[in-house]
Amino acid sequence: MKKYMKKIFVFLLLALPSLMLQSCLKDQEDVFDETASARMANYLKNANDVLTGAANGWVLDYYPDREQSYGGYVYTLKFDGQNVEVRSELNGDEKSHTSLYKLVGDDGPVLTFDTYNEVLHYFATPWGSSGGYEAYDGDFELIIMEATPQKVTLKGKRSGNTMYMYPLQRSAEEYMNDVVSLQADLPIVGAKGKIGTADVNMSLTLKDEDHHMDIETPDTAFSAPYVFYDKGIRFYQPVEIGGKSIYQMEYDNDAVTLTCTDEGSTDVSLAGILSPASIIKATGNTIAFDDNPGSKSYTINKLEQFTLTPQVDWIKVSTSGNTLTISVDENATGEMRSGNILIEVGALKSTITVSQAEFEKDILGDYVLTYEYEEEGQTVKATGDATLYQDETGMYMRVDLGWWQFTAPLQYDEKTMTFLWESGVFIGDYKGRYYIAPIFLDEEMRRNTGYASGYFAELTISHDENGTHGLWHGIFEDDPTVPISIYLYAYSSMDFSGETAVGYLEKMQNVTMQKKTNK
Repeated sequence: MKKYMKKIFVFLLLALPSLMLQSCLKDQEDVFDETASARMANYLKNANDVLTGAANGWVLDYYPDREQSYGGYVYTLKFDGQNVEVRSELNGDEKSHTSLYKLVGDDGPVLTFDTYNEVLHYFATPWGSSGGYEAYDGDFELIIMEATPQKVTLKGKRSGNTMYMYPLQRSAEEYMNDVVSLQADLPIVGAKGKIGTADVNMSLTLKDEDHHMDIETPDTAFSAPYVFYDKGIRFYQPVEIGGKSIYQMEYDNDAVTLTCTDEGSTDVSLAGILSPASIIKATGNTIAFDDNPGSKSYTINKLEQFTLTPQVDWIKVSTSGNTLTISVDENATGEMRSGNILIEVGALKSTITVSQAEFEKDILGDYVLTYEYEEEGQTVKATGDATLYQDETGMYMRVDLGWWQFTAPLQYDEKTMTFLWESGVFIGDYKGRYYIAPIFLDEEMRRNTGYASGYFAELTISHDENGTHGLWHGIFEDDPTVPISIYLYAYSSMDFSGETAVGYLEKMQNVTMQKKTNK
């Protein structure tokens, strides 16, 4: 989501004290050939020419919150004189969103997005009565400080943050796909090396609501907000370290380095600090085998930097160059079994799970479904019966909550022993009047999938001393131990949308499934 351009119109905000203005008018009443309103109209016309002149549109480095507490976020904007087509990393590489925009004179030239746009107004939209009434202190009105075809400088009217737009050299969709892929696949959690005269250690935060780089040198430590671009990261403002100025750093996946691209600092190249997540991205959180002896191999960049240690004796690990091979012995226990492999790189640790099972015997069958819901401010636990089964038409989960039954179509990933449940897909009717489909939410119930289909909750089956079980997770977090919440939502017709939405039938939090036939 970023875009670039080419022409030279500079807009200066005039902020003169009233006494100076009075003196100026007294001494030189005819300094300007045009009225103030005419000058503003020209400013706005020139600005709009710049905005609409970029063939592919612009990329905006957007920073909500006056303290840049969340870091920066990527948007692309394409202006046509009336409408703006917007993409954002907030909704990944999905479709664009179009709304109106205006250029107005309001204490200077202002770019305002004055009709609602789902992604453009995300950081400015209140999300709750408790702490969220100020939203994320985001802007939808931006003062134009300078506009040229090469760069547009903006200032948030609310936050006061300085933000930049650059003209895109290719389509917004291609650019945003690369940004989203970079974020998803980035295998490092930081970088270390030399910047000028200083030894530096950088740590990245990669959470959705925290894009910061924690930077340490022998003399100082601080946190710098950053935004992703299609090849790496850009800081909110240049970082001064060891006599060098660092603003933009490009990531090289083969060399695993972050290299500065700014004039005068291109000799700065830092070695990336790898994360165990780079192993997990190749293998998945769970590696599945049947009960027979077997092995699977994966290619891992810089594999020599990792230490992998099986935590049970029936799992074997071997490495050769960048090839990782995981093997298992025959499973003669008569039931599913799971074990972990410990991944270590420096001080960082994580695990992947290896499971052996026969699908029909060990995975399919009857489960106890347990979940929580809120009632009069109290958390209440509830249970029901669930059956995972397969017939000639597909894979299903049949659930009996006692007061209502439904059947959800599922998909199954045999490589990871994971069932997938799609949002916005019909699961049953209620009292013959309402049509029910799931909406998935994050653990804190702030982010959700809306009425749309195409999002998949995950149930990964594993086994330990407590038996065979799984937790519904995914969509919002990669960690399989972080649960999602599920709304069973009612609609007045099979056209699931805001127009037909009636309300939720049940809120289900921390939804787990425990197989009945296994200990």
